[in-house]
Amino acid sequence: TYLYTYYPTLVFSLYTSASSSTSVSVNYVDSANNITSIEHPLSMTYGNLLKTYTIQLDETKFRQSTYIDLKIPSVGSLRYNVIKPINAANETEVRRVYWYNEYNGVSFFDFTGGRTESRKENLEYYEKQEFDFYNNTNSREKTKVYDKRIGIEVKHTSHYIDKNGVYLFYSLQNSKRAWIEMNGIRYYINVTNLEINESSNTSHIYTARINYDFSRPDID
Repeated sequence: TYLYTYYPTLVFSLYTSASSSTSVSVNYVDSANNITSIEHPLSMTYGNLLKTYTIQLDETKFRQSTYIDLKIPSVGSLRYNVIKPINAANETEVRRVYWYNEYNGVSFFDFTGGRTESRKENLEYYEKQEFDFYNNTNSREKTKVYDKRIGIEVKHTSHYIDKNGVYLFYSLQNSKRAWIEMNGIRYYINVTNLEINESSNTSHIYTARINYDFSRPDID
């Protein structure tokens, strides 16, 4: 499947019994197929046999690139398509969604399309006693709120993707553990719906839209 990234930070997982790698070669490939190779340090987040790594890319080279190729020793190449144009999306609306994939590794996708957020009230009531009904001539009340929970539902759309990029969303849909990160805090989400739509103007070009609820909606 095709992989995509909007931010110059990559996260990937590898099954390996070798000692933790400290660096990886990254090829920055521009639209003219010019290649600039840079060695970048790896940061291992966690893992024993299944290790998860984070790479911080060169931001200037990243902005000039069409593809990012990771040259992983003893494994091969891993290519990411750079979502273009950079900075065209509303930065306040972009969200990177992470999830544990079918192999228990970490996958991600940067949603840069339209985003809507709705807050749903889930109320639990109780009925008050009415012994003072005839004494309270200036007010009328029967039910009171016992508990109020505000659920947050988000609908977020991707940029235009190739047919080969669709399978990544099936992995997300099947995952039981997904999250986003904001201000250094991990917020777990529950993906409730997935829609894949083919563009009406061009064949084999698609957009994906997911619906998700926050597991614990205590954010602004």
